[in-house]
Amino acid sequence: FTAGVATAPLAVVRVERALVAATAGTLAAAGADRLPAVVAASAPSAAHTTMLVDTTTVSSGGVTMVRVTVRDSLGNVVTTATPAAVSVTPSGGTLGTFTCVAGTCSAPFGAPATAGPVSLQVAVGGTPLPGAPATIAVTAGPAARLAITGAATQVAGATQAITLTAYDAAGNVATTYAGTRSLAFSGALASPAGNLPTAAAVAFG
Repeated sequence: FTAGVATAPLAVVRVERALVAATAGTLAAAGADRLPAVVAASAPSAAHTTMLVDTTTVSSGGVTMVRVTVRDSLGNVVTTATPAAVSVTPSGGTLGTFTCVAGTCSAPFGAPATAGPVSLQVAVGGTPLPGAPATIAVTAGPAARLAITGAATQVAGATQAITLTAYDAAGNVATTYAGTRSLAFSGALASPAGNLPTAAAVAFG
């Protein structure tokens, strides 16, 4: 203090409505003598910004939401964040337009038709978030068709191994199609001698 007055640097770190008080022995700055301070967040920081995907496993062509909570270098939510602060680059699929409410920016992600992992690289202010990109697992949809594969030429009366594969509507192998199924074959004729074609030792035709 000099002539009853002292100055000091003050730093507050949490977004809040602070009432800063002080004491010096028996003296106190209390009540109306406290300093009211409305503390706002500082600039967005990639180091503390977080991302959440509503569903990390999505069917082929499905949709989930990507939510980015923008925070400053002290971890406070930047409630004034705008879509311009956030960028998300997916390795596949499509990302809709971000809408920001109270510091959380959300956008719909449309999964690609092809099953497999899709990574999402998030950046704030042009700086990528630390750590590995988020990953969404795109899975095949329900079985929509069957395909038979095997040799294109065959000797009459001989057998060959054929493979039946279930595919979804987008052409992915329908991995959830499983179990014992009742199959009916067609498309081959009986021999001139009256012999019927067989599949899995069951005659057809």
